[in-house]
Amino acid sequence: MKLLTTLAAALLLCFTGAFTYIWYQTNNTVDQAIKAIAPYAHISYGSIISSVYPGKLGLADVTILLEGKRLHAEAITVSAPSILDLYALQKNPYLFLVKHPRLEIHGLRSPVPAHQFTMLAQPFNHPYLKTLANLDAVACGNRDAISFQDLETMGYATPVTDIELWSGPQPFGESYAFELSANIRGIRDYTMKVNFADSPSSVGLALHRLEQLDIDNIVLQTRDHGYNPRRIQFCAEQLGMTVESYQRHHLAAVQQHLAKRSIIVDQDMLQAYGEGLHRGARMALKIQPQADFSLDDLGFYQAGDYLELLGVAFSVNNRSIKKTKTTQVVAQEPGTSDMPAAIDSESPASASNGELEWPELQQAIHQDIVVFTESGGKHYGRLELVQQNLLVLKKRFGADSMTYTIERRRFNHAEIIN
Repeated sequence: MKLLTTLAAALLLCFTGAFTYIWYQTNNTVDQAIKAIAPYAHISYGSIISSVYPGKLGLADVTILLEGKRLHAEAITVSAPSILDLYALQKNPYLFLVKHPRLEIHGLRSPVPAHQFTMLAQPFNHPYLKTLANLDAVACGNRDAISFQDLETMGYATPVTDIELWSGPQPFGESYAFELSANIRGIRDYTMKVNFADSPSSVGLALHRLEQLDIDNIVLQTRDHGYNPRRIQFCAEQLGMTVESYQRHHLAAVQQHLAKRSIIVDQDMLQAYGEGLHRGARMALKIQPQADFSLDDLGFYQAGDYLELLGVAFSVNNRSIKKTKTTQVVAQEPGTSDMPAAIDSESPASASNGELEWPELQQAIHQDIVVFTESGGKHYGRLELVQQNLLVLKKRFGADSMTYTIERRRFNHAEIIN
């Protein structure tokens, strides 16, 4: 009996010592993290969160003073398979892609939207993201975006958001994914998942590959929690319209808004977007680039080709919407686009009347041609290469040149330029 009592006491002492060590290490890690962040933001907290398996480090009742604005979160935690993985990350942040931590911010309250913080504004200021992120405010009075004051008018209190960032390998393959989700309570869920064909060697490289669209695909999803009908009612009242009239007005304005930014959508996709403006609706946008180019290169392509170049697939309430083939290209209004002008849009010279089909392209190697795509786009350049399912064009801009690809499935015909 004495032996058992002694063993139990020893185990208790070991457990207490281990717990004290973990608390000490956690406290030290938190202090180091706060010191590292101190030049940018002041952080205070109520208590420390920690566990061994799964490993979790975090803070509860967190107040952040950032750029003179006070934010509050119920909890901020980082978790991994074990506490040792988190300590390893503390020593070597480059292990982020190996240890697969999960960052969670629970119950975040902010007095202003994220894009109004200078430190966070850069991604939100990209013209392509701005085009998609601000669709809610299109034709809703003279608004660039729906503000927190607008939300208050709709009957919402200060928005409360749960955020989660995760990375890791995907099952049944070598692909790798980053996933960012935000649940704005009572308003809407957002999820962005970026899938790579392989694992990037660093976070910096992953971000660079994302900018260059060197990815497998991106999936953007939203789920409504009752915000849509409130927002539509609010905008209708701002313009003195009925809800039905405003919905038609909004859809027409969205189509024009996108066309001015060289994004051409057909009526099927526009109608599907309208179906996604109801309570509880789910919308998903999948982008799977079909050519080797970066976001900034889009300005060199015809506007009518953008959806095909990006491999855009759209679904509403799990119903897939396919883009119909069309030869109609909506012209941009001068001075209204946030994007670079489409350099291909001006014909450098007249083309011959002889149309070339795909098997005949070999005779035009190293000649200047114009390629017509199924979506109505035109691409001018010197034909460099023709493979079974791919052609390569090179176009010169003064002393510089750009090479880009066109897939056979997008090809309609080509003509040699005289």
